[in-house]
Amino acid sequence: MGSDQFIEMLSQVSSKLIPVAVLVLIIFLIVCVKNVIESLKTLNKTLTTTEEQVKKLDRPLQTVGDISDTVDRIHVKTRDTIDAGLDAAKEGFGAVKEKAKSVKVRPKHARHASENSTVDVEEVIISEE
Repeated sequence: MGSDQFIEMLSQVSSKLIPVAVLVLIIFLIVCVKNVIESLKTLNKTLTTTEEQVKKLDRPLQTVGDISDTVDRIHVKTRDTIDAGLDAAKEGFGAVKEKAKSVKVRPKHARHASENSTVDVEEVIISEE
């Protein structure tokens, strides 16, 4: 068996095997394309389902956002009201203190009405401290 015969035999085998290999490759590609198409269909269904679920969640999330905004507004109004109340209380206590300073009271040691001595409230407060 010479090299010419070997090359001739290899050429004959190759000419018969190449079409078979191409056919196998084409079948493999067809199966791969079919799997890709099925995957894309599944992906499309998944995306559609996901979109529907997101749409279902949109309204509750909007409601939660609205509630959060309302709570924020209530917090601001409450804080402002409390601040205003504290300011009014400070002013009121200041006025009461000024009024109390001008009031005359009878000291504790004066037990009888005949003792008409009076002292300023401020002096009583200071002496009791």
